[in-house]
Amino acid sequence: MIALSLAKPGRNYTIRWNCSCDAEQEMKQTGLCPGETIYLLNSYFENVIVLVKGKTIALSREIAFYIKV
Repeated sequence: MIALSLAKPGRNYTIRWNCSCDAEQEMKQTGLCPGETIYLLNSYFENVIVLVKGKTIALSREIAFYIKV
């Protein structure tokens, strides 16, 4: 497992684990749950843009660090 913030763009990843933090409820609502497949569109200074269930979502480096793929 690696942090999403360190993963290579242009690939599909399956979320293996995410944090139990303040943003957990929002992450579940957007589909960022363990077992969900996401596509990493781009990464810039460890901030990431992902495609989840047809939605494009930008994540800060702090949140992307706590999502393991």
